[in-house]
Amino acid sequence: MNPAIVNYVEREKWFLGIRREEDLFKYSLRAKSQKDLMDSIYGVSFVETLLCRINSGEYVRAFNLAHAKQFHSFSNSKILANPTLLTEQITQDGELWEKIFEEAERLSQAISQDDYPMAVSLFRKIMGELYPLFAVDSFVIFSLGRELTSSLPCPTPRDVKEILTIHDTWRNSIAFKEEKLDQILDKFLTLVKRKEGIESSVKDIKKYLVYQEFISLLEKKSSCETIQKIIEKRMNSGYVFHAFRDESGIGVSEEREDIEKVTLFLSSLKKINQNQDLITGSSCFQTDKRITGEVIIIKDKTELETKASRFKDKVLVAIQTTPHFIPFLSKIKGIITDEGGITCHAAIVSREMGIPAIVGTGNATELLKDGEVVEMDLNKGTIRKI
Repeated sequence: MNPAIVNYVEREKWFLGIRREEDLFKYSLRAKSQKDLMDSIYGVSFVETLLCRINSGEYVRAFNLAHAKQFHSFSNSKILANPTLLTEQITQDGELWEKIFEEAERLSQAISQDDYPMAVSLFRKIMGELYPLFAVDSFVIFSLGRELTSSLPCPTPRDVKEILTIHDTWRNSIAFKEEKLDQILDKFLTLVKRKEGIESSVKDIKKYLVYQEFISLLEKKSSCETIQKIIEKRMNSGYVFHAFRDESGIGVSEEREDIEKVTLFLSSLKKINQNQDLITGSSCFQTDKRITGEVIIIKDKTELETKASRFKDKVLVAIQTTPHFIPFLSKIKGIITDEGGITCHAAIVSREMGIPAIVGTGNATELLKDGEVVEMDLNKGTIRKI
């Protein structure tokens, strides 16, 4: 990363994504796909993005604010002119996933038969031809859903409600589809590790390698030793991944000075509630009601089973909710999340299940503890310890 790129990052306005991102492998592929295909498929340029570790230690996504506004404005004009465009896009995405899983099943069979050339060929078809279309589709559907949700008339027409229900169902399904694909990709990466002699774990390959670097290994353009050194360097020093519209394009920097500057800059964008007694966020439940309840903290989905018996009439506080939370939410009183906006999963749950929710607090999971009692003001979007 040259100084001009660092200066560009510091000069532009950015906002942080609603969730953490630990998969550079797939994130870099999605970013490249959107850069290459978005304009020709959807008619507007992609939104520039960064992926970097911030001071808290997690890797987060950042997006160019001006580009995001331009993109969502374009979606707004399209969805208001034709709300059924959203269902058309979702139908198209469903058909795409059928193709992905059809090829993924063939990939799974090739792996079980130890047919390395066939496995490589199928992997490249899935991730090089089909998944890039999902990268575009998913961003478009998210944007269309966001704009339709934020522009709802009152009262909302029945047909628009039905479209939003279809959208919410799609949002809930994507995590499971990605997980199913990841399970097969992990098997493929395990096969590659064995065939190519890579010592790094599958988790570290996904966390520290750009997709194109992995392809270079498969094409014998990069040695196993080169790939190993890249992974180890990024494990030790971190990295900054960028996808820009200009000639700098897509790249990764491991230079300490670059990382420190970008990390400091992005860390300043993270919302932090300094007042431990009054936490602010965005209400997803339009009412003047105030909800009082005892807090139960969930920082990872693996805690859901172990704490499930304690959920009744509690206020669930999580970094974010995902579709994995749904079976456990019927008895809770309210939801508070660190991350999220008006179309995040917690907002969808609030709308569908009628559960009061305040999202995007930044750090509620750090400020609150199990057993504390809070009051959620759904009108103001605030949480107060009592």
